[in-house]
Amino acid sequence: MGATPEAIDKAVIAFRGTENDSWSEKVADWSTNFSALLGIEPHEYMLAQRAAKAVVDALRDNYPDVELYATGHSLGGGLAQQAGYLDARIKAVYAFDTTPVTNWSHLQKRQNREGAACKKALLDKPLPSPAAQDAALQACQTVVIQNPYPTIYRVSHWNEGLDYVRNVTTRFSTRRFNRSDYGFFFEKENPVAAHEMGILACHLSWLMRGDDTDFDYPEAFAKKVISKDYGKEYGIQFRVHPVCPCDAVNLPGGRSACEPVGAR
Repeated sequence: MGATPEAIDKAVIAFRGTENDSWSEKVADWSTNFSALLGIEPHEYMLAQRAAKAVVDALRDNYPDVELYATGHSLGGGLAQQAGYLDARIKAVYAFDTTPVTNWSHLQKRQNREGAACKKALLDKPLPSPAAQDAALQACQTVVIQNPYPTIYRVSHWNEGLDYVRNVTTRFSTRRFNRSDYGFFFEKENPVAAHEMGILACHLSWLMRGDDTDFDYPEAFAKKVISKDYGKEYGIQFRVHPVCPCDAVNLPGGRSACEPVGAR
């Protein structure tokens, strides 16, 4: 039974992170993380531009008053930030261990090119109403980038690999408004292991207390996420925990992320 439009007040568009299941995935995704240095618009970002707009349109058509958020890890963090630039209907972006590549430079080039063409067309053939002409010229400024300064929260774990890349690229980029960075130190790991999303997801779930939280994420659900029994109620048995890999996450007090629900 579907929910009524009034019952859905928040929706999150989540972009998957870097895939490392095969060498081809590693090459494709990690080359994207460094593509800004080469001046090439990444294929993944071009695909996400079309997909994100379709999803946002569908959500708003079905739930007109829904608040929209975008999130992602690693490569997905960059895709989520791009979505925030392209669509002003997205209220905020939460990017975890994000790539520094947000496709901003390519979007800005498109904005300059298409915005100039938009203005030229209106000046060559003005609209009958001065007010309508002014409004149309104003709209040319956001023909591609609807929100140049979306609210962005960048969350990262200490010593994770892309942190070093972000530090370099941030020094050479323009100042960004409405963007804030939060760093956590949960486990001492090498840069590759520290990039594991499970470290952030499981430790933040561990810290959840009470049921009155943002995005309706109660403590009871957090307990399920960090339990070895995750998935059992749906008849799913995971060989490797999909959120908290046992060999990658160690919670406070030496507690394994794969202990039973009640052992908290």
